[in-house]
Amino acid sequence: MLTRNVDGSHGFGECKWWDAPVGENVLDHLIEKSKKVKSRWKRQKRYLLFSASGFTDQLFQRAAAEGVVLIEANGIGFVSVLEPFDTTSAIGKACLGMIGVFAQLERDLIAERTKDALRYLKEIGEPLGTPALGFAVGDNGREPVDSELAVVRYAKKLRRSGYGLGKIASTLNLEGIATKRGGKWHKSTVRYLLNNSLYDGIE
Repeated sequence: MLTRNVDGSHGFGECKWWDAPVGENVLDHLIEKSKKVKSRWKRQKRYLLFSASGFTDQLFQRAAAEGVVLIEANGIGFVSVLEPFDTTSAIGKACLGMIGVFAQLERDLIAERTKDALRYLKEIGEPLGTPALGFAVGDNGREPVDSELAVVRYAKKLRRSGYGLGKIASTLNLEGIATKRGGKWHKSTVRYLLNNSLYDGIE
């Protein structure tokens, strides 16, 4: 098992469902296999071992020294040598459960605060996201940009002349006229521009 961790490190894991406790030889074998994984950057490696039959005392000692995570899947227990988690005990299970509850609470609170902030900005008329072509955000809210509105007028003029959406996009691209984000025009972006009610009355 190979993972990419949030801290940028690579995680290497091994699962064993043996009758006997897993020993150091499994960790040695996992470390050797990790050396075969090629990466453009030198990243820290972290190791995890899963076992249904526990681990030898020697492996526990080595894991504590080298920062290896050991997970005993017999029911299922989680023992971390990096943090004080031990779900094989009642207190350990309760502590880990409380951490999960508060982590979920924080995610929910962030989501609520974000929704409230967006709702408030909408109520006071603040523009959300990137302004549409032809407009910019100024001190007084949304303000017109004449050079960009000229592109809107030009696209509408081409449409009135009988140009299709694809031909309008090709014409704008050939003339070096970029979209709001500096990209190429496509049929979909031209269609959005021509059908946007924001440009009603702009001819």
